[in-house]
Amino acid sequence: MRPGSEHTVGFTAPSPRSRPSPLAAPEFATLRDVRRALGKGGMPSQRTRSPECHARIAAFRALDELLSLLDEYGRRVESGDRCRLVEREHKHVPGRLHLELVIEVES
Repeated sequence: MRPGSEHTVGFTAPSPRSRPSPLAAPEFATLRDVRRALGKGGMPSQRTRSPECHARIAAFRALDELLSLLDEYGRRVESGDRCRLVEREHKHVPGRLHLELVIEVES
C-alpha cells in the first residue's frame, strides 16, 4: 500500500448520526417468523372461513401493521432522527382491540 492511501476491507464506518437498530433483539425476528407462519396457506373465501381462519387473519394483520410501524421507527432511529415510540392508552372494551402507537419526533 502506498503511503498516505487508505484501504479498509470488510468495514464501513457508520455515519456520525447513525445508531444501532432498536430492533436487533431476537424477539423481533421471532415476531416476523410468527407473521410469516400465520400468512401461509392463503386466505380462503369469506364463506368457507373457519373460526381458526378468522383468528389467523386477524393475528397476521395485527402483526403486519405492528412490524411496519416498528420498521419505520427503526429506520428513523438508525438514521439519527430523535424520535420515540409512544403507546397511547385507550379504555379496554371487551371484544375490541384499540391500540394506538405513534412515532413522535423529539425536539
